[in-house]
Amino acid sequence: MSLTQFGFCPNCERRRELVMTSPGSVSCHDCGAVDVFESREKYEEQV
Repeated sequence: MSLTQFGFCPNCERRRELVMTSPGSVSCHDCGAVDVFESREKYEEQV
């Protein structure tokens, strides 16, 4: 079962569909990156 949500993928540099691969772990539906963020704002706080 995979839950879908949206978030910001720094790899794609845009808002993408994220897939929950395991409990508490999400990855980008497009490129498979696991270092994704809830939003661009959250990403920019980290940089």
